Amino acid sequence: SGSDVIVNAALKECGVIRADEIEELFDVAAALLRQPLPKGKRIGILTGGGGHGVVATDACSRLGLEIPPLSDSTLKKLDEVLPERWPRQNPVDTVAAGFVTYECLWPMMEDENIDAILSVGSIGMSSMWRMMGGLPIAMPSSLREQAMKMMDFIEADELNNLDKAIEYMDRYQKPIIVTSLMMSPEMRQSPVLKKLQENGLISYPTPERSAKVLYHLCWYAEYRRQLES
Repeated sequence: SGSDVIVNAALKECGVIRADEIEELFDVAAALLRQPLPKGKRIGILTGGGGHGVVATDACSRLGLEIPPLSDSTLKKLDEVLPERWPRQNPVDTVAAGFVTYECLWPMMEDENIDAILSVGSIGMSSMWRMMGGLPIAMPSSLREQAMKMMDFIEADELNNLDKAIEYMDRYQKPIIVTSLMMSPEMRQSPVLKKLQENGLISYPTPERSAKVLYHLCWYAEYRRQLES
């Protein structure tokens, strides 16, 4: 027993990441095993909906993480993918434009204004659609068969894109933190999330938990930089 303030200061001085809860301990440990350490605390947020972006932005801001503006080059590339109604800012809201997650991810990973990516309801979207059924009950059987084939195609395309996403993550040394808002046992067994897990990447169930992981990665990266300077 003793002063928690003194203990906390001593742990920080030694580079110890202090977790407040068991979930947080495992969340951060999993990220440290595979994710690269970011070069700064500027977070690019990629979402499947505007509300998700607001929640993720608030979670990051409360922890002192920055949500920087996108470069002109990135905005231009995203304009070629997204319809005119997209808000042209970070967070990047794909405004229900279809499955354009990875076409948006590539320019964000290349953007020098961004040190890490927080995906909320975007990476893993094909599995979420399948889990939710994705098809109206009243759809004619002929159309249902075509729609199922389309869902199979989208899922296969996402599996291929995950290879490139992991390659980008290592090349640019930018962590990609995945948030899947509708986590369930079925979702965890989906091909996309299983592939993430096989590559040492886990999916977090809320933007708040994802943001906390990013906060710890950014803090530890800065601690390492100070040691080396």
